[in-house]
Amino acid sequence: MRELEGKGLLNGDVIDAILCEQIKEVDKVIISVMNLMKEQIIKLLDDWSGKQKELAPPVKKTEKEK
Repeated sequence: MRELEGKGLLNGDVIDAILCEQIKEVDKVIISVMNLMKEQIIKLLDDWSGKQKELAPPVKKTEKEK
């Protein structure tokens, strides 16, 4: 922006364009972080679910199942 100001090219439209570009880049980063968080949460839930099955007491069969 300083370079554009020095050349006399900086105006409201140019500033808006620059700010819109920066916002788009931030959105991309947020999406990536959200995907990483989603994957991590799913992995943790899968791990937790597996441990719950290991810790669960054995299910007794009924007379009909034997």
